Amino acid sequence: MQVNITNAIWAEQTYTFRSDFLDTLAANYGAGVNLLDIVNAPDPSRLTINAWVARPDNNKIQDLLPAGSIDSLTRLVLTDAGLLQRCMGHPL
Repeated sequence: MQVNITNAIWAEQTYTFRSDFLDTLAANYGAGVNLLDIVNAPDPSRLTINAWVARPDNNKIQDLLPAGSIDSLTRLVLTDAGLLQRCMGHPL
């Protein structure tokens, strides 16, 4: 069996983060902060996040964030995607 887990934080591009926070994310969670122009472009930001979530699992998760779920008041989105794969012939 194979387990793939990916994490990311998506933040409004005007925010700044302390370097020790970024180091903790990288070391403990394999995650980073992706900066987007959420305030001025919430829907393109949502589409970017959805594309990132769909990528590691071959598009099995689509539209995690539906239209309208991110607006100009959104400042931070935490995403966590996991994929379990089993070898053929072996029960899960």
